[in-house]
Amino acid sequence: MSAEHAAVFWSGERWELRDLGSSNGTFVEGRRAAHGERILLKEGVRMSFGSDADRWVLVDALPPVASARRVGRVGGEAVQVAEKGLLALPGADDPEISIFEAEKGRWLVEAGGPARPAVDGETLTCSGSTWILSVPPPFPGGVVPTTHRDLGSPRLIGLLTLLFHVSRDGEYVKLALVHGAETIDMSARVHHEFLLTLARARLSAKEDASTPEAEKGWLYVDDVAAMLGVEPDRVNMAIYRSRQQFAESGVLNAGALFERRPTTRQIRLATDRVEIRPL
Repeated sequence: MSAEHAAVFWSGERWELRDLGSSNGTFVEGRRAAHGERILLKEGVRMSFGSDADRWVLVDALPPVASARRVGRVGGEAVQVAEKGLLALPGADDPEISIFEAEKGRWLVEAGGPARPAVDGETLTCSGSTWILSVPPPFPGGVVPTTHRDLGSPRLIGLLTLLFHVSRDGEYVKLALVHGAETIDMSARVHHEFLLTLARARLSAKEDASTPEAEKGWLYVDDVAAMLGVEPDRVNMAIYRSRQQFAESGVLNAGALFERRPTTRQIRLATDRVEIRPL
């Protein structure tokens, strides 16, 4: 077998295979690929390289996702891979930096301020560790993230209503997402109190016709932390957990749940479609 036999790569829209001039052939579903030929690969396709006994099967044809590799002496080498369009550094238990997928397969980096475009190969530093970020090229078609399969009518932040049910004493908060005729039960989570705080700010500003829409619903992170009785760094955890739960519930652009300002450390819900009802 040749040292470099064939290449399997993501073209930006699909997975492809290209024979690199191998001496004993690259086969896709039993057909030998011509030298330099690019062949579309679909899920379940069988490939062999040189020997028909050495078969490979493409088990997942979804686009590649972002990942980060820790380098240097602090903590040793490690790799973190995005799940459902979300990646946290140094990890999900301490999300100092969030990397998430936006529309059309673009990946964004958020580190305590507004999200910015991720750059493939860039260096990120958090908790004294250095990470090298790997992001796939943007996906040119479609309007929803590429790491999710087609779910019919997509669940997008702008199409959802966040419905909160709150106990009389305010100690119990339950969230549901209303998507057309569908209601998605999010059960009760600790971070729902954080979401409720932002939702109340959105509702209180909604009726104020004198305030421009772009100025409504903003809260300082330190004020949010004080309202919740937690340290400000716990707000990052609540942000990540909220996005994570929305992503797990099939919301395709869960990363777009919040908006942040660059210099004032302010945050708000990215939607004013919220309702608060008593339990």
